[in-house]
Amino acid sequence: RPRPSPSGTGKGGGDGGGDREEIAAYLKDLSTFSMARLEKEPEQLARSLRRVEGEIQRLATENYDGFLAGSQCIASTRRSAAAMGSCLDRVVERMPSLAQECEAFARDARAVAASRRVTRLMLRNQYRLLEVLELPQLISSCARVGMYEEALGLEALVRALVARYPNVPVLEDIRRQTRATMAAVKVPRAPPPC
Repeated sequence: RPRPSPSGTGKGGGDGGGDREEIAAYLKDLSTFSMARLEKEPEQLARSLRRVEGEIQRLATENYDGFLAGSQCIASTRRSAAAMGSCLDRVVERMPSLAQECEAFARDARAVAASRRVTRLMLRNQYRLLEVLELPQLISSCARVGMYEEALGLEALVRALVARYPNVPVLEDIRRQTRATMAAVKVPRAPPPC
């Protein structure tokens, strides 16, 4: 059976504990050898060493291209890792400004979405808006043809709209126009009930 080498380069090389076990097993085997066999042991170890060195040299020659490619791959990987680290540093450096720009974009997007909602609402209600915008002319027309009751009803509608939506400038303009129209026409008001 092949004996482990006393140098500790047998199986388990690199873990320390396995090497010590192999050496201990080899020394135990040595203690059982006869004197004649012990005298031949250095020669057998030298042959084993030459054989192992020959195998190492043969493997190195056969796998030279693989070792060279592996070395080039390691060098390339190191360069790539360094370049990636540099790029990552730049990305991390720019993250705060990117976050700010994303927040600004989100604010702008919300503003555009709100504007779109208002526009869609206006499109859906465009006829109603036109009716409200035409109230001053309608009041004027009613008053001119003597439909005073209808003119007063429309004036009350304008007042109700202004009361319901007090901070809408367009409604304030309509109310001013309505007052001017009603003042110009001199709509007779009904006497208060007795």
